[in-house]
Amino acid sequence: MKIKSLFVRDISSKTLLYYDENRASECQGICDYLRIDFLPLIGEYKYAERSKGAFRIGELEEGMRVGEFALIFSVEFLNRLSKAKHNVLFVTEGRVIKGVVHVSDFNRNIVLQSIQHDVLDFERNLRQWLLLNNVTNDSILAFFEYQLNSNKRGKGKLEYWQRQIDEFEGKKKSGVLDKFGQLQHFSLSHLLQFANSSYSSHLLDTRNGVELSSGSKSPIFQIILDLRNSAMHGKDSIDFQTESGVHTIDQLQDFYKSINTFISKFEELEQKILSHEKHKRALILDNASKLQIIGEHYPDAIEFFIR
Repeated sequence: MKIKSLFVRDISSKTLLYYDENRASECQGICDYLRIDFLPLIGEYKYAERSKGAFRIGELEEGMRVGEFALIFSVEFLNRLSKAKHNVLFVTEGRVIKGVVHVSDFNRNIVLQSIQHDVLDFERNLRQWLLLNNVTNDSILAFFEYQLNSNKRGKGKLEYWQRQIDEFEGKKKSGVLDKFGQLQHFSLSHLLQFANSSYSSHLLDTRNGVELSSGSKSPIFQIILDLRNSAMHGKDSIDFQTESGVHTIDQLQDFYKSINTFISKFEELEQKILSHEKHKRALILDNASKLQIIGEHYPDAIEFFIR
């Protein structure tokens, strides 16, 4: 997964403004504008801290810095960033200051793109899992009918399921569904709702709720969809507030919960696929074929298969 391999160096700001005692008033203005109290010193492992209108020089302390190869979704990094003043850390390699990192840096494109990539992989895996369990286009259409006939949560829900039925029945009659592989026309939301339902015997259970900083709970399937939507609509919003952005520690803690919930469900789905008898049987046959070729062309064929 791409989101599990992102480092602090991937999201940090590498263009630094340094403290200059001959430009103290300008440095004051920088601190006011950025709402910070620290500026690094050029060529030194030190910082200038603003206090009561003046600056004092100090050695960079443990709680003020983080290594550039720290993983951004590690608990250690979250704790360190949460405790840091203004939620800003100096990014270091050895005793060299390489940049700074702030909560809002989690809105950078590289994070959004990594989420997009992994959600797309998750969606592909979910389709594969459903296909391994003999789910077809007709299964999803039957689920829509089931939802329409059993739904008692109001007119809005009934209208929603009726629209899904009308849309996909129309695609079926026109032959559109048959032009592509099974389940290709159904969205991630459709597939999650089907897999999470009693109708499918909970092929992928995402009913449990995750408690957020507000005290409310969000079900896992909604967390996955919200992650997908926020990544798709994100615009590298590190310099301005957005409704779905990460700009405070509370928002970052909720973001961590969402990411870790998604990672857990992603890994669960992969394990389900790998342990399914159909998938194992396909791997056994593929491996046997490779071993036969290796036996016939030993040892040259080994290099071909392990490239």
